[in-house]
Amino acid sequence: MKQMWKKLLLISVLLITCLSLFAAEKPYFMVSNTAGSIPEKMSETKAVLEENGFEIVGEYSPFAGRHVVIFTNENLINDAAKTDFGAYGAALRVAFTEIDDKIQIAYTNPVYWSNAYRMELETEQLNIQLEKCFGIGEAFGSEDGVKIKKLRKYHYMMAMPYFDDPYELAEYESYEEGIEIVEAGLEAQKGGVSKVYRIDIPNKKETVFGIALTQKGGSDQVVMNKIDKANFKHTAYLCYEMVVSGNKAYALHGRFRIALSFPDLTMGSFTKIMSAPGDIKEALKEVAEK
Repeated sequence: MKQMWKKLLLISVLLITCLSLFAAEKPYFMVSNTAGSIPEKMSETKAVLEENGFEIVGEYSPFAGRHVVIFTNENLINDAAKTDFGAYGAALRVAFTEIDDKIQIAYTNPVYWSNAYRMELETEQLNIQLEKCFGIGEAFGSEDGVKIKKLRKYHYMMAMPYFDDPYELAEYESYEEGIEIVEAGLEAQKGGVSKVYRIDIPNKKETVFGIALTQKGGSDQVVMNKIDKANFKHTAYLCYEMVVSGNKAYALHGRFRIALSFPDLTMGSFTKIMSAPGDIKEALKEVAEK
């Protein structure tokens, strides 16, 4: 009898695991779309996040009517340390967008992003904490969503880059030298790039920098103005990241990072930002090189 129950339990676990792989996720949750002002809504949200154990690590306003707050907690950062380049998923973003006299508040879905970054993120407790902060939001950013199985090997289409096809921006004598050079480049705003936040991953020589892009076709404002056309805005796409891991600096390929943030983007819309991936890489190399 005991053996039978063990078999049934194992079958149930395997079934749940299989079903989860075929579940479809969307990149963002919309939690509010009501009248107000960005400063007011942002102040309230930051207070609630901090009351529930999150740390605000950065803020960014790419242009008028849009603002992003980046937040994390100890569990997120520790989970980021468990996988290669988990630093990309060490923080979440909540965005405030002013549209038609209302403020849209939306945040990044940790299940979507952690699977795309191939992390082993403990999302159950995290989602409980986020629901305490925001309530149950409306998932958006893709009409049908992306199945988890596909997210873990995501690419926009054939011959497009995967998560493990990043830009390799620079190589250094050591991790410490890399951090020093990148910090100096951000301080000098080389390539029109500036720092929004920094998170050091514990027990690893790995650091993620959230950055603002302001020049050429890769600038945040240019990209958003050309492709963020849906009613629910994708402001939480921002900000872009670069990572120093070991003795090298990396960033996700533009054709991966942008497509992941706008998974329903048509090829026609993608051609409108054709220069963005190359311009992003060029700007980040300026920051990362001596």
